[in-house]
Amino acid sequence: GFKLGRAFNRAHNNLRQRITEFDITTQQLATLMRLQEQGEVSQNNLGRKLDMKPTTIHGIAKRLEKRGLIASRRSPEDQRLILVALTSVGQKLAKELRQYSEAASAKTMTPLNKSEQKTLKSLLDKLVVE
Repeated sequence: GFKLGRAFNRAHNNLRQRITEFDITTQQLATLMRLQEQGEVSQNNLGRKLDMKPTTIHGIAKRLEKRGLIASRRSPEDQRLILVALTSVGQKLAKELRQYSEAASAKTMTPLNKSEQKTLKSLLDKLVVE
């Protein structure tokens, strides 16, 4: 656990350093990336896919909405559900940030050869079951 935690810290710091200029947190980045991949989704479902508590994803969504990066609306089928999606500004930022995220991952993986990188990605996929 300790080594996995250190590896996470290194990866997290690599990412944070690259996105600082955008005034965005890594959790907000993860939210934008997931919405870019999935399109409109319920706020609760989004939180589950990101392993965030409902109150956490609610706060992140509100801050991103305030910045004009996401839009929310009530589901026409179930008024209890809040649906969230990227705005055009959010889409543009998510696309740009994806490059920074990939560069941070590449830096984190530099001590590993290509085969080891592939193995690590496969093992992480097993640990982070969606």
